[in-house]
Amino acid sequence: MTAAAHTASKGVLAGIRVCDFSWVGAGPRATKELADHGAEVIKIESRHRLDPSRKTPPFVNGDSPDHSAFFVMSNTSKKSVAINLSDPRGQEVAKQIALRSHMVVENFGTGFMERIGLGWDTLHALKPDLAMVSVSIAGRTGPLAKFRGYGNSAAATSGQALMTGFPDHEPHLTNYAYGDVATPLFAAIAMMGALDYQRRTGRGIHVDACQLESMMQLLAPAFVAEAMGLPQGPQGNREPWCAPNGVFPCTGEDEWVAVSVQSDEDWAAFCAVSGVNDDDLAAVEARLADPERVESLVADWTRGRSAAEAAEALLARGIAAGPVQNGQQVSEDPQLLHRDIAPVMDHPAMGPVRHVAPAFKLSRTPSDVGLAPRLGQDTDHILTDLIGMTGEEIAALRSEEVLA
Repeated sequence: MTAAAHTASKGVLAGIRVCDFSWVGAGPRATKELADHGAEVIKIESRHRLDPSRKTPPFVNGDSPDHSAFFVMSNTSKKSVAINLSDPRGQEVAKQIALRSHMVVENFGTGFMERIGLGWDTLHALKPDLAMVSVSIAGRTGPLAKFRGYGNSAAATSGQALMTGFPDHEPHLTNYAYGDVATPLFAAIAMMGALDYQRRTGRGIHVDACQLESMMQLLAPAFVAEAMGLPQGPQGNREPWCAPNGVFPCTGEDEWVAVSVQSDEDWAAFCAVSGVNDDDLAAVEARLADPERVESLVADWTRGRSAAEAAEALLARGIAAGPVQNGQQVSEDPQLLHRDIAPVMDHPAMGPVRHVAPAFKLSRTPSDVGLAPRLGQDTDHILTDLIGMTGEEIAALRSEEVLA
């Protein structure tokens, strides 16, 4: 598929236009869901203030802003317009795109959109039916309204870091900004709600999406327990209600299988398949009281098998298990290939590269995943066809780096 091949959308959101100022992860991953399902998402970005995701490795076949696989992951099916938002003329061009859209999305620090004349009050006054979604770490109101940070900031402040890792170790951040993964799930739902409200009432609405609150949704059981005076902490791979639960070594180098024995019946089934004979561990209370012994018995059995063999034997007995796959194995997984979760497309800068598709299928209006855009590739087209600028006007603004 080429960039030109994804012009006429067929998705469930065809006809919806989104002016997307968001960058990095939390905003772009939410608008990606809209773009993959047919919305025309116009990403406003600039070489003067480059989206950090365009500078984030891994890079494929080059190291320019058009070669970041991280950027591709979050920006499929979008269009890109390069506008210098520090120039008042650029702000006016961006405003004209926003006012011709159904929704504006941004995840800048609180107050930035207001400073450049694109805040909710201004845009709503000019276009009362416009929907706007603002994504931030801590929300747009309250004592932390001006808090600036990234997904890991939310992971720390929300308490997730304290819950992650192993007992008796320092708080642990994952090597992935989990706040930037959790928030888009909630933001995308909010975007659909805003569009539905707009359609039903003809009125605009401002959505305030918050990473801290999104993370709290995922940590709700621990939060409730702490509030009731039941201290929570990291448990590694173990669970407080079942045992064994974790990953166990297999025959190959750095090869592991995940196993979760969730009942006494599961443990009896494991003993039958593994040959373990220990009546003292038949009840979950006994296994929870001596997790090291239980995990040692499981590891003794898994070490003699490949991860696939171990998982297959356990699954056949109704025990939850799965091989721990690396990136290469995931890309070759028959189930994921069947689901076409990451089709390979020919990117004009990167060459053949996978573009991740939505994680759900719609029977009547399937997603139509398109290429992630090169920086500014659609500037002329959008400014000409959408807001009516002439080629001479565009050339003049580009020569003065208003469009850059």
